[in-house]
Amino acid sequence: MRLIALLTLLSVAPWAAEASTVVVNGDFETWSGGSPTSWTVAGNAVATQVPGIGGSGSSMLISTTSLSAADAVIQTLSQSSDDLFTVSVDFTMTQPGAGGRALNLQLYGGNPTGTTLLLNTRINDAGALQYFDGVPGSGGLWRTVALSGAANGWVGSGSEAVYQLVISGSLDSNSVSYSLYDLTHSLTLAQDVLATDPWQLASLDPNATLTQIRFARGNGGTVDYTVDNLFVAVPEPSRAALALIGLTLLGGRRRR
Repeated sequence: MRLIALLTLLSVAPWAAEASTVVVNGDFETWSGGSPTSWTVAGNAVATQVPGIGGSGSSMLISTTSLSAADAVIQTLSQSSDDLFTVSVDFTMTQPGAGGRALNLQLYGGNPTGTTLLLNTRINDAGALQYFDGVPGSGGLWRTVALSGAANGWVGSGSEAVYQLVISGSLDSNSVSYSLYDLTHSLTLAQDVLATDPWQLASLDPNATLTQIRFARGNGGTVDYTVDNLFVAVPEPSRAALALIGLTLLGGRRRR
């Protein structure tokens, strides 16, 4: 089941196949004091150790008791990136509902004015894969990524369904590519779906440096989602220029 995701990494970001993850304890196997080590549990977020996804020892179930944007499980990456990145994570959803988010993955970074939200991705309460097209505090809309292999683009809930989300992007070229797989049923729901128009990804700041990943609130007051097998890759400086050329060429091919 992981083969399809690996092929995506090779086609969109070939450097990622040779890169080491820059997130610590992304498999959520190590816990201390009721929290995953190397992660910060902020606000009213609750992280719970549960059986692993896909045969791993354990994974992280995320829930919250409020709808605050401060509720999140956070890690500062061991190596930052001023341009390219690839994120892959396995997840299950227990109860999409009124909170508006089932899965909520956020990428943060630093720019000359401070820390900023670079990319905000979610599975909403209707089961749609979406990203936010605006700048925090300045307005914007949630844009839906077209899915195939699922009725009306809906990502179903329930512990029987395991999904994998792969995001590859470039801060400098203001582009991002989404792939989504239903690993349980061997379905490709989205592959290399590009959103490259700058107005659609205004929060991707070419002056920023990717430094942090967050799993944010899902649905307030409910059990939300479980994540496992997180992989975050950034290229070595010597590979960055070549990788950017590949991503740019892919974007041009998709637009034809």
